[in-house]
Amino acid sequence: MEYALTLTLCELQSADIKVPKECQFISQDPRYNSRDVKQCVKKLSKSAQTWTSYSGYFRDVVLICFAIRYPMEKEILQKLHVNITLNQLRNFNILQQQQEYLINWRNEEFKTLRKLKESQVELLSQMGAIQGLHTKSESQIQNIYTSLVSLQDQTQVVINKYNGLVQHHVDQMQDQLSQLVRRQEYELGKVVGTVIQGLQAIDRNIEDMVKIQQDALETWSNTRNVQEEYLDFWRDSMHSIHDNLSHVLNKSLDSVHHLHSEIETIHDQVKFIAAPIQWTSQVFFVLLYGLKRVALNTFIQIAFFYHLTCLFQHYEQPKQIILLVACSIAHQYLTSYLFSWVDSEFDVPLKILLIFIEWTAKEMWITRKSTFITFLPEHADNEDMLPKIHIPRFINMTLPENFTENIAKSPSGHKKLHFHRYYSHA
Repeated sequence: MEYALTLTLCELQSADIKVPKECQFISQDPRYNSRDVKQCVKKLSKSAQTWTSYSGYFRDVVLICFAIRYPMEKEILQKLHVNITLNQLRNFNILQQQQEYLINWRNEEFKTLRKLKESQVELLSQMGAIQGLHTKSESQIQNIYTSLVSLQDQTQVVINKYNGLVQHHVDQMQDQLSQLVRRQEYELGKVVGTVIQGLQAIDRNIEDMVKIQQDALETWSNTRNVQEEYLDFWRDSMHSIHDNLSHVLNKSLDSVHHLHSEIETIHDQVKFIAAPIQWTSQVFFVLLYGLKRVALNTFIQIAFFYHLTCLFQHYEQPKQIILLVACSIAHQYLTSYLFSWVDSEFDVPLKILLIFIEWTAKEMWITRKSTFITFLPEHADNEDMLPKIHIPRFINMTLPENFTENIAKSPSGHKKLHFHRYYSHA
């Protein structure tokens, strides 16, 4: 029934006839049931054309099945033959791959066996090398012990030399204490610096010796680690040697640390002796520097005041005082502002330069204000022939009535007029 129904629907679709709605499930949903088939057949029975097609196919369905049986079976057998051939080919490829894998595995196994043989030979050679290394380590340990003994002797010699050197420096310092107070700070710092540099050099020598011992101990520890990696079965014998050598090294290090602490104590004592002298020199230098600055500033103010007095001596006293105060304030402000932009090391040269500039300006100003007038004898009696004297605008004064007469009656051969006389007449 289902096969006949399928053939009927195929015929309807080929003839471009609309398939009933109840029969569309066959092409859309393959999971249909017998109830759906019955409804589709019932729908087809309502049309003569569709029912004729369905009844014809339903009647001849057995013949149709027998007719297409052999071609279908032939096609199925061909597909089965192709599938079997492909499976055999796939199995053959798998067997070939497995055989190649076995061959490769066999070759790798031979290589592994050869490497194992080589590693065993190398292990035997390493065992021999380790045996030689152990013998060499024993000789190195003996050499280290011998070098430690000689180093201890050298340390003792250096300590004795250091004690003598420290005693010598201390004696020199005690003999020169009375002289160092009267010396300058530079010589005192030089002597103390020499002593401290000597002590630091000795201290560095002691630290270098301690570092050499620590390096020897570190070298021995590295050798012991290499022996532990390759010679586990020699651990017991090396352990006893290590204990003995560690005991010797610890005693040596304790001696060196004790010596270093004694050296630091002596160094602190020397610094304690030199501290008062250094403090005295610092205080003396600070006081001397302060006195220099105060003296220089005082000298600058006095020189500036003197220059102003020389410049303003011809003014009246109230005006002179006002000008002196104003110029002093301006001078103080300008010098403070100028020195704020200058480093302290250039302070003294700049102040000396300022004094020189003020003195030069004062001299130029006085020279400019002074005049020297020379008159010839033959024109002394003629007032019209006398030269005209130019009076600056800033001088507000009147000439005396007998000014020209005094010029004409001068007792010298050449008539002279000085600027300070001009002010005296006023």
